[in-house]
Amino acid sequence: KIEGTGLNLISYFLGKEKLMASATFKSNKLDLQEILDHLPGKKSGKKKAIKFPENLDMKLEFDIKDFKKDKLLAKNVRGTAFFDSPSLFVDSLSMQTMQGRLQGSFGMVQAEDIFSNVEAQLYNLDIQELFEAFNNFGQKQISPEHLKGSISGRCAFSSRFDSSFSIIPATIISENDIIIRDGELNNFAPIMALSRFIEVDELKNIRFSTLENTILIKNSQVIIPI
Repeated sequence: KIEGTGLNLISYFLGKEKLMASATFKSNKLDLQEILDHLPGKKSGKKKAIKFPENLDMKLEFDIKDFKKDKLLAKNVRGTAFFDSPSLFVDSLSMQTMQGRLQGSFGMVQAEDIFSNVEAQLYNLDIQELFEAFNNFGQKQISPEHLKGSISGRCAFSSRFDSSFSIIPATIISENDIIIRDGELNNFAPIMALSRFIEVDELKNIRFSTLENTILIKNSQVIIPI
């Protein structure tokens, strides 16, 4: 359901001005990937290029009960989006996801590629579901089967997408001040390499009640300061 107003519809349709609009959007269920797959510009056998609309200046308040984008599933997604081509900014974003809660803001600009930036606060997210939803953040060192626990903290994430809105893993940069509770690190190869000093059985499953650190993801690597 969409309700709203266009402030200068006549001038817009006459091609004299860009459309300035304010609207509210409510949906019981929304699959973002399905929408992207139906955007115009499809070429046979190739991914579709996504082009931000031009001549549009819009404020959109949204409320989505069930949201899906690839592996990311969320409920009660709310926020306010501001679009002024080629820029999109989402403020006061909140959702229930990955058995916890997420709040933050999101920005995106389209040039040759699509640049995105996310600032988020995480509240008790399931760490396995987090890594699955974001495809291991473009790295291969740590995968969901290595991890268990809930994660809270602050996340700053930036990356580039190609014209078909597929993420370019090598461009991912993420700095995270996090707390992991009731955590486990299982069968993690760099830890298993310590087996010449410690019994292997003790390294296969490392459990901890609380772990607090700053984790950097850059150049397709996860960097954990000592």
